[in-house]
Amino acid sequence: MINELGISVLRQVPAEYWAGIASKFYSVHGGVIRDQTGRILAHLAMPAASAPLQLVPGVNFIKELIQGYQLSVINDNVLRAVSWSMASTAISGLGLATSLVSVVYLKKRMDRIDGRIAEVKDWLKSASEGHLRAAVADLGHASKTRDVQTRRQLMLSAKTAFAALAHHYRSQAASATKVHEVEIFEDYATTAMLGAVLCASDLGLHDAAHDDMLTYRKDWTDMARAQARRLLRADEPARLLEGRYVKLLPAPALASMLDFANNTTKGLDWIDELRTSYGRAAALTSGVSTIGEPAIAYSRKLQARDEVLDGYCSHFEFLAAKRLSTSEFASLASNKLKNHTGLALMVNAAVSA
Repeated sequence: MINELGISVLRQVPAEYWAGIASKFYSVHGGVIRDQTGRILAHLAMPAASAPLQLVPGVNFIKELIQGYQLSVINDNVLRAVSWSMASTAISGLGLATSLVSVVYLKKRMDRIDGRIAEVKDWLKSASEGHLRAAVADLGHASKTRDVQTRRQLMLSAKTAFAALAHHYRSQAASATKVHEVEIFEDYATTAMLGAVLCASDLGLHDAAHDDMLTYRKDWTDMARAQARRLLRADEPARLLEGRYVKLLPAPALASMLDFANNTTKGLDWIDELRTSYGRAAALTSGVSTIGEPAIAYSRKLQARDEVLDGYCSHFEFLAAKRLSTSEFASLASNKLKNHTGLALMVNAAVSA
């Protein structure tokens, strides 16, 4: 069945994608390879123990192919693009799109949040947290029951709760001022919004799941950008040129972060723009106030999450086109992947007519 749907499992990134990845005609975010129209070409499925570079064949083999195509830099560019994608996905804490398996995924997210909840005051553990856990539990019960009507009722209940909590926690994250509080509220918000989308998908509401993912991601991104601007003190971004920030934000990362926070595409032009005001800004702020490492690290995490969530949007668009739920897709992919434990793999997702 999986082959009939245009989905096959490969051991490596196919050679036909290398040039596109190297030239940035194809993008790699959240474990999906897309063309410039946003259409998914392939899903990456990589076991946790695998290294990013295992997603492409051996270096010598690539070099031989490069010579034939006269592409002298494709090797480094492909490795860099795939490695950056995997690193960004790891920083985001969200995982690849192929890891979205309803109750298992959400329970793991809740467990990770539990590991950090002690860092904040007890008042953060409100009744809404209980509602979120109840929604995850309903989804778990739904996955185990064989009665279709009971399963549907449990999933509808979970979806309603997740949708309300996504808005609640996003609002809390938007108004929080301490980094660790923003991070936990935002983590809950992300868990709830993905829970709502996963429920819609498994209820067979394929188009609604995609539409909801787009809406949630837009609202989340607006919040994340506002927090990134606040955390990086974007009213005086020139201070980020100070030497103390070089290791945390080298020039390409600084430009990319400022583009994310301000919703621009200036790239390295940011550096010249900041240099024009650096002298005055440095004189006013140097030694008076600094931007803490946690604020910079979390801002980069928000940027990474935005990239992964963008990949998720494409993933749900793909599922809607195929009329597949997340559980069905995971089952189909798992059947192909189970015989390749420990290898870095790709689920080819080219849409067939």
